[in-house]
Amino acid sequence: MKLLLPLLFFALLSAAPAAEKVVFDRPLKPGAVYDCTIRAEQSSRYAFQMPGADNPVVKLETVSVSLAARLTVTAVNPVGNPSGIRLEIRSFSGMLNGVPVATKQLLNHAVTGHLSKNPAVFSCGKVPVSKEAAALLSAVFRPVSDSRLSDMTGAVRELKEKGDSWAPSVEALCKTLAARKLSVTPRDLSGEIVYTGNTELNRIPCRQFRIHIGTGQRADYDFRFKATLLLPVDPAAGPALKVTRDATEIVKRTVPRDNPFASGADVELISKDSTEVILLPASAAAPTPARSGGNAWDAVLR
Repeated sequence: MKLLLPLLFFALLSAAPAAEKVVFDRPLKPGAVYDCTIRAEQSSRYAFQMPGADNPVVKLETVSVSLAARLTVTAVNPVGNPSGIRLEIRSFSGMLNGVPVATKQLLNHAVTGHLSKNPAVFSCGKVPVSKEAAALLSAVFRPVSDSRLSDMTGAVRELKEKGDSWAPSVEALCKTLAARKLSVTPRDLSGEIVYTGNTELNRIPCRQFRIHIGTGQRADYDFRFKATLLLPVDPAAGPALKVTRDATEIVKRTVPRDNPFASGADVELISKDSTEVILLPASAAAPTPARSGGNAWDAVLR
């Protein structure tokens, strides 16, 4: 019996799953090439209610984009986010406020994106990039920032098993909101990052994570964010291969009484963004076509 107990204890220790180290900080390098597919639906609803008016003045702006391209990173900022890209466009379509945008002239051409500018600037040496086409590209390729995935997840994380979870860091998000003059503190936000298991995308082994962040009970600000990402097991394989996200933000303000033009008016802005991005190293196979009756959005609802 004296020998059996140590052996049993050793067996239990041996059966415990080994922790796996996951690297989230994966800066890009100039020259990296990817086949990207992006689908996005975005909207902004502005409501302006003057004191004494029966109904608010409402303005709705919508953007939808579908893009497939060979993407080359031409320049990065100090934290490894792309500040310059080149897009060899294979398919491109979209609408602004429900009106289709002419994009066929850009097919099979290379478009350069200067993401170091705000707003981002897009150009093509062969054909002009219309203001409307540039607006579509700007909706999915934002000006470069210093924000990274690892700001939220941590640079490195040890995972023991499927279902492991931890709270995201939201300090960087609060700083971004502060730059927009929105006073939100880490105490106002809660969320969770969950490791949901291993999977593959185009034969590349990945780990899947689910993220959600939201505000508590605030009358002037409401934020809801959820995302799913597939991160290659091998850090050398690059950043997340697939990201789907679904975000809603509601901002409410009352115009100060000392404003001579809109004193006491209530303003509400509701922004929504549903986006799916697939970013495969150019050496990998193209994405597997969706089965009949399904589409990429099945995985989002990103």
